[in-house]
Amino acid sequence: MHNQYNPKSCSELEKTFYTPIEAAIRWCGLIEYEEYIISQMKNRATPTVSMFPQWPCLRINVAKIFDAVFAESLPCVGLSMIENIRTTWSDTHEVVKKSYNSSDYLDDRPAKEIVNLTVRHSDLKEWMVKCYPDQKPAFLFDEIERTTHTAINADSFRALQVDRDSLNARLNNCKSQYKDLCEVHNSIKGERDLLKKQVDDLEKNMERKLLITIAALTDVILGNMTFNNESIGKHPAIKNQADLIERITFYKGSTGTSKRTLDEIFAAANRVFMQTPN
Repeated sequence: MHNQYNPKSCSELEKTFYTPIEAAIRWCGLIEYEEYIISQMKNRATPTVSMFPQWPCLRINVAKIFDAVFAESLPCVGLSMIENIRTTWSDTHEVVKKSYNSSDYLDDRPAKEIVNLTVRHSDLKEWMVKCYPDQKPAFLFDEIERTTHTAINADSFRALQVDRDSLNARLNNCKSQYKDLCEVHNSIKGERDLLKKQVDDLEKNMERKLLITIAALTDVILGNMTFNNESIGKHPAIKNQADLIERITFYKGSTGTSKRTLDEIFAAANRVFMQTPN
């Protein structure tokens, strides 16, 4: 199996060493104008105030890098050149070493004196993390580093990754349990619906049977039925169905025996009885 090329293993803006102006150009996000900027710089170490007014941060960021080099907080290649510049500056202005404005001094220095000055990629990144933690240009920091809070270091990030992986495992386990519970729920719901249908069918059959029984008893009481081809005599005390209902309304000890309710029950019983085949 062949390993696939990983385009994220580096940045196309990345170099092993940078001159201060190259680093500042990338810091400001001006890589597409790099050739133009360097051609305009000619033999200067830093842009003048009047140069590139549309990009004021370019001059400031170059000055920051030189300042860090002079202050020995940013290692560089070509240190002897810088030592000569630092010494000349201190001797000329009679100031304490490291107390200077590097940008103003370099404005008047020819670039050939510091042509060999470069800063290493890793040193520049370490210096920026320490001195400018809010700045994370793409040529020094990958996508994850740029979106990670400055207070989170590599160890903290790895710890967060472990916690995230643990939470993802728990989440996947919960999802699996939820899926199982849903299957059980659906199975129980199906059984419930089946039982409900069976109960509903039983209740409907029982209601139908009771209505037929009521209709049959009514016919027997009113003498509307025959038995062995002989007519069953009408109950002498009951004139008709209305009379039967009225007498039932006087029945004590039970609810649902009002005249309106009984009228509805007897009407339903008669309908069912008429629909029942002989």
